[in-house]
Amino acid sequence: MRMTFKIASCAGTDCNMQHDWIFYDGGCALCHRFIRFVAGADRDGKLFRFAPLGGKTSIAMLGGRAPENTVVLKTWEGKIFTKSDVSLHVFSQLPGWWPVLGGLLFVFPKKLRDWGYDIVAGQRIRWFGRTKNVCPIPEHLERFAD
Repeated sequence: MRMTFKIASCAGTDCNMQHDWIFYDGGCALCHRFIRFVAGADRDGKLFRFAPLGGKTSIAMLGGRAPENTVVLKTWEGKIFTKSDVSLHVFSQLPGWWPVLGGLLFVFPKKLRDWGYDIVAGQRIRWFGRTKNVCPIPEHLERFAD
């Protein structure tokens, strides 16, 4: 059974910039798992909002730039993170022990972290497949935009 959801539209200044935005590959199963993890870990929904790369929201908020083979995070302050830096930023913001994991990953040089990221990103479809389901989780629907 295919489920459809009404997803909010967010264009430019209509976006609530008190949240960090994570832009992901909408057809990637691994990306969906990461987004579901972050949405679940951000229990109160105060930290992150989500939208697929190439959608109206990412185009408006990233100035029409949508890099391939990476997840992109835009902070409410306007900073842009890609590749392994997204994970480090996300872990540093989540409650509990997640900042400790982020701190452990930060020990590795960015070049090494991004090399590992590129390997996984290049094989993610082969290893994890594509998804036809929409990413939004019904109980977190208000955190997703198109």
